[in-house]
This record gives sequence, C-alpha cells and structure tokens, in this order.
Amino acid sequence: MFALGIVVLFGLGIVAIAGLIVWVIVRSTRSRTPLEQMDEKTSMMAEVRSKVSSLSPWRSSLDVSAAMQFHYVKTFSRKLLGTIYSPERNAIIAFDRVERGFAANGYMFAASTAFELYFEINGDEFAIMYNGQWFGRISKVGHIINAQGNIIGQAVHPEKVAINIGRIEFRQGENKFPLFINGRVLATIWVSPDYSGNPIGDMSIIFNENNWGQSIVQLHEQPREDEERWLCVFATLEVAFHGHWLI
Repeated sequence: MFALGIVVLFGLGIVAIAGLIVWVIVRSTRSRTPLEQMDEKTSMMAEVRSKVSSLSPWRSSLDVSAAMQFHYVKTFSRKLLGTIYSPERNAIIAFDRVERGFAANGYMFAASTAFELYFEINGDEFAIMYNGQWFGRISKVGHIINAQGNIIGQAVHPEKVAINIGRIEFRQGENKFPLFINGRVLATIWVSPDYSGNPIGDMSIIFNENNWGQSIVQLHEQPREDEERWLCVFATLEVAFHGHWLI
C-alpha cells in the first residue's frame, strides 16, 4: 500500500506540473484585452518618461551608438528595459519593450529629450508613431512606408546567425546595410552587436561583430527633417530590438 501511495503521489505531481506548464503557456501567449493593453502601455510609457530627465540633451541620430545597458525579465511575458548611449557614453534614449508568444510580437516605447517613439512589433514588421502621431511602417521585406501609405525607401536588415563554441562566438552575415530613401542612399546602418547571450563585460571572444559603443548611423547625404526622424527610428530599432532577441 505504501508503494502504491508513492506511485499515486508521483502521478499527481506529474499531472500538477504538466498543468502548471500548460497554464503558463496559455497565460503567456493569450491575447490581452484592449483594457489590459492600454494599462500596460500606459505603465510602460510612464516608466520611460520618468527617465527622460536623466538623459543628455538630444542632438541627432549620429549620437546613437551600439552601447546600451539593459534589464531583461522573463515571466508571463518577455520584457527588456534599457538605456542607449552615445559614443561618448552619455545616456540619450530610454526604452521599454515587451513581447509575448512564440514570435517577436509586442510593442516598445522609447524616448529622448526631443522625441517619443512607439513601435508595434509583428516579427520583423513595425508600425511606428512619432511624438504621438502616426509616422509609418517598416515592412517585412524592408519597405519604408510613410504616414500616407507611400513606399519612400528600402532598408533590409541582414540575417545574423551566431555559432557558439564554448566562450567563442562567430556571427555570420553582413555587419551593415544601406538605407535608401527618397531616391538616394541616405546612410549606412551598422548592425548592433547581439547582447542576448552575453551581458556586457562578459563578451568572451566574438568574431565578425561590430564594436560595442560604435556609432550606428553613417551619413552619406544631409537628411531632411522627416529623413532625420527615420534615422532616429532605425537607430533605435537597431540597438533596442535587433541588439537583443527576446525569444
């Protein structure tokens, strides 16, 4: 009888654990109600805005570097809070990002002393608001689409594949890509280092990777006002999104 009791308890334990796993998966992947989403977004934006007073004054997209500090939390959702720095190590952008499910689906807020950005994230497609106004989209194939729905440019982020052998990491793929807009190559965007597997200060040995802290944007033409805004969008996405995969 004692052995039977042990077996029964063991079986109940397995069922309980399986039930907990199912509950966590359902809880983490279910769609949020509009009210839940509004509450979460309001809280995220308040968190980001609370940090703006500690940021250095914004100058231009050229100040965005591949340097950030971040805090990653994984519970029922995947959450990344962080700060992006200039090449001089001045904090210039604060951001808060959340994703759920088995793909990169979620949203992100980011702010400097000069602007606020909101991103709806659907895999590699982004819908964007700039200072609370509809700004445009970046499609899955890299089309840059303005607020009027017109394709005004192209920027295709290269695939990045990492191979890890012990403390050695080799990343394949291009380390930069061109940003075409309004009929010309406006800039080169340098691919952010991948901070997902190795926190800053524990980078081991990494090959084919851009440097931590180098500038993200390399200008080839003088940007117009709307083009500078697109540069801010791409520079922020490069570090805060492509620089850390949450899946």
